[in-house]
Amino acid sequence: MYDKGILFKGYVPTKNKQCLVKFKGKDASELHTIEQVQTLPEFAGILNDDIILIDIDNSDEAELLMDIVEEKQLNCRVYQTTRGKHFLFRNNGTI
Repeated sequence: MYDKGILFKGYVPTKNKQCLVKFKGKDASELHTIEQVQTLPEFAGILNDDIILIDIDNSDEAELLMDIVEEKQLNCRVYQTTRGKHFLFRNNGTI
């Protein structure tokens, strides 16, 4: 299983799910740490360049992908959301 340090290169403050700072092209040293944002009312993680997010907002479809992940024993991180699931995979050069 991945730890969050491997998944995210840094964090940014958000409001209503909108990023409050520009992050495109920035490296980890230019982003906030989890310690800097964890007390904010809202923040988002910026994925490392080798991490792929599949966001499924339909619970039936999310369960279908979850079944595939479990059957194939795929190494990924899965987060339950209010509408479905987020699946985070490491891209090891396949895509």
